[in-house]
Order: sequence, then C-alpha cells, then structure tokens
Amino acid sequence: MADPKKPPGGKPPARPPAGGGDTKDYRDVEMWVLIILLFILGALSFGAFTLGVESFFANAFWHRFILWIKIIAGTLSLVFTVGIVYVLLKLAAFRKKEPEVLVSTEPQPQGARYSYEWTRVKSGLKDASDANAALLVIEADSLVDRILKDMKLPGETMGERLTALGEQRFESIDDLWEAHKLRNQIAHEGAKGITYGDAVWALEKYERALKKLDVI
Repeated sequence: MADPKKPPGGKPPARPPAGGGDTKDYRDVEMWVLIILLFILGALSFGAFTLGVESFFANAFWHRFILWIKIIAGTLSLVFTVGIVYVLLKLAAFRKKEPEVLVSTEPQPQGARYSYEWTRVKSGLKDASDANAALLVIEADSLVDRILKDMKLPGETMGERLTALGEQRFESIDDLWEAHKLRNQIAHEGAKGITYGDAVWALEKYERALKKLDVI
C-alpha cells in the first residue's frame, strides 16, 4: 500500500465536564460570621490588654496615656474592620458574577458518543509512526465492531456480523471487509511491515463506512 501524506491532526473535542450539583452558595453567610468573630475577638483581646495595663499603671499620667492608646487602637480597629468588610463585599460580588455551569443530566445521543470516540481514535494519526500504526488499526476495528454489536447484528464474531450487514446490501461493506482483513493480518502475523500509510488507508475505509451507517 502506498503511504499517503500524513494529514494534519486535530485535538479531539474536550470531554464535557463531569459533576454538577446544587449551585446555592453559603459563602456570604460565612463572610458575616467571620466579621462578627473578628469584632468579638478584637474586643476581648483589647479589653483584656487594657485592663491589665490599667491595673499596673495606676496613676493620672498613665491613665491619659492609655486613653490615647485606646483612641488610636479603636480608630485603627475601625479602619481595619471597614477595610475587611469592603474586601469581603467585593469578593462576594465577584463570586456572584461567576458563570453558572449547567451540566445536562440527559444521556447523549448514541451517534454523538460514537462521533466523539471516532474523533479520539483518528486524532492518534497526528503523532503516529510506523511503530504504532498497527495499534491504531486495532483500536479503530474494535470501535467499529462495538458499533455493529450495538446495531444488534447477528453473529458471534465481527466477520459474521459483517456478513449479516452485507446481506442488507450495505454499499460500503467492501470498505469494512478490506480494513478488517488488515486488522486480522496484524492479529495473526504481527505488526511487522505495517506502516503509517496502512493505518491512514484503513481508518479512511472505516470512516467512510461509519458515515454511511450514519453513526458519526
């Protein structure tokens, strides 16, 4: 078989994100709880500190000094608290602007699933070489056989299922037989002599048949 030029590869479509669940966010409640805790902690800490200092320095000078410390500390606490509240409010507003990801729980059409799987198999051509060309043929043949099984074609082997499909006068049956024979050659004789061009040739035949079957 002549080696065709290596076609440009492409990345398979990204898998749909898994998961889902309730989108309700309780982080705003946590924000206000944090603010209240900060107030309580600050008040208790400062009160304990000033009481201890006042008992130690019991004279008019130190009373005035401690009064100024209280004023400065109270002002700084107020400024820091306002800053914290401002930042948390901005963060909450930013979170609300995050796009909501909705994941459909309905099953995908079977054709869409086959199309994705085939694209993934074919994307292997992008980085394929003669050394792994045979693996691509095996993988493509396995996917096609699974599709034939899902079509409820009778037969214990892929060959028998292909025969049943041919009896329905499927016009691309020859493409499937030729590519499947290459797969059998690899299975029985090994991958020696199988080239990148052989893989391209086989995948083109599989793809042509799958399009005729309207599954990709």
